[in-house]
Amino acid sequence: MAKNNLPSRFTKAKTIDPSVYSANSLILRKDLVRFLATRIKGNLDLDTVLKRVGKRLTYGVNKSDLAAPVGGSFIFGSAVYWARQQWPNVFDDCPVIFPGNFCSISVTLPLLTTGITVTYLPTNTETCHNEIIKMQNLFLSKADNCAILQAELDLLRPIAEKVEQRRIKSSQSGKMGGRGQRI
Repeated sequence: MAKNNLPSRFTKAKTIDPSVYSANSLILRKDLVRFLATRIKGNLDLDTVLKRVGKRLTYGVNKSDLAAPVGGSFIFGSAVYWARQQWPNVFDDCPVIFPGNFCSISVTLPLLTTGITVTYLPTNTETCHNEIIKMQNLFLSKADNCAILQAELDLLRPIAEKVEQRRIKSSQSGKMGGRGQRI
């Protein structure tokens, strides 16, 4: 029973088994809060711990310490990494994704128009090197496109300035009246 002798809204919630999740699995926010709270509960009642963990989770997302949920779900390994920093030695048995630049590549699938981003973690060094080369080639092609567009912008800027000056002059002439006399 929770405060005021009312039944807890979480009493029927299931206990989360970390062995079910891999590091790249998605976990709903409510399940993540439940999982974290049952691990760090201590001698406090579960409702209080659930509220505190939920607030700390929101604070971590707002502060960008924890990756924002995608479609309401967190990446289990990233959330466990964040939880290990918050509560040391409590989540050592859970799979984790360590943040960093080494072999962590974000790939956007161009065929999908929904803007979904998929994180792909290469399994070996050779695959990692191949992905880095692909990303460098993509970067260079984007840089070339950027240089071409910048040159075009430099060509069009003087024309746009002349058009703006002509518009201002026409506006002033229109305000003067029929024979150049101000009204």
